[in-house]
Amino acid sequence: MVIDSSRQQAMELTRSFCDAISIGANQTTDFYKMLWIVHWAIEHYGWKKTRSTLEEIMLTPGFEPVTAPILLRDALLTQQESEGVLGDWFKKAIQNS
Repeated sequence: MVIDSSRQQAMELTRSFCDAISIGANQTTDFYKMLWIVHWAIEHYGWKKTRSTLEEIMLTPGFEPVTAPILLRDALLTQQESEGVLGDWFKKAIQNS
């Protein structure tokens, strides 16, 4: 059985992320929840963008590993909306809220 590349990339990236959190912060996150979100992110945004977004999330002051899957999902969806066709509208909506 051959695993497709996005699934393999998701496994490796999630494992690396969880290892970094475990070693660096001495905390854990739900591996399978993280894997599900990372796999979705890689399929929709690519490995490079997913990895860079994870790095940004980890470096955010007050980062809590438990919230990592939700932060990744929200960051990618927010970036997509702000860079898309409705970008100007999205920026105005965020500023006025």
